[in-house]
Amino acid sequence: MAFFQHYRFSTVGLALQEVLEDIVDAGAMGGDTPARLLLLFDQAISSALRTHVRAKAIIRGVMHYYRNVESIFTFYLRSADIELEGVDHHVSHPVQIIAVDGRVPGAASAARLRRPAGAGADGGGGGVNGHGRAATA
Repeated sequence: MAFFQHYRFSTVGLALQEVLEDIVDAGAMGGDTPARLLLLFDQAISSALRTHVRAKAIIRGVMHYYRNVESIFTFYLRSADIELEGVDHHVSHPVQIIAVDGRVPGAASAARLRRPAGAGADGGGGGVNGHGRAATA
């Protein structure tokens, strides 16, 4: 089973990589052990998030822009309000949200295959850009 490696760029993942580099530089570890430890980290964090996290978040804000590259969505928000289990928090600095489509490649859902009537070739709503204004050519 393949595991996502994007958790390696979280705070704890970066700290783990830094410590592993220090240990390798000190000569206390070598070979493929650091790579195997990072793989174990990927497995552990994926399993923990899948089985132990049940919290739902509501995020509201002004979307500055977004990207979709190989089913990895990155949203950039300004002036975000985040509600997590009934506790509201206003974030004044820009917020970056990374979401990964965890479905098996090639197993497209029926909703993705059907295009609503009047939708453009890109499957979008036809004429509204990411800022909520009508797109102009």
